[in-house]
Amino acid sequence: MTERAPDWDGLRKLFARLRQEQAAYDPDLARDLAEERAAIMEFDGGLDRREAEARAGVSTDYKNRKDPSNDDD
Repeated sequence: MTERAPDWDGLRKLFARLRQEQAAYDPDLARDLAEERAAIMEFDGGLDRREAEARAGVSTDYKNRKDPSNDDD
């Protein structure tokens, strides 16, 4: 059985699109997506848990997102 490489470019595009959809902000979903991304990076990418979580938080921008419904600007 040949192992298929992950489609990193496709995943980046997916997460970029999710970042743009501020109106559909859901903090629980954002956290779940970041945790799932970290698990994939840890298991498939061979990263240790701390590094995977750090990269997943950056790639999904989970920690920097704010709820647009609370926007005071």
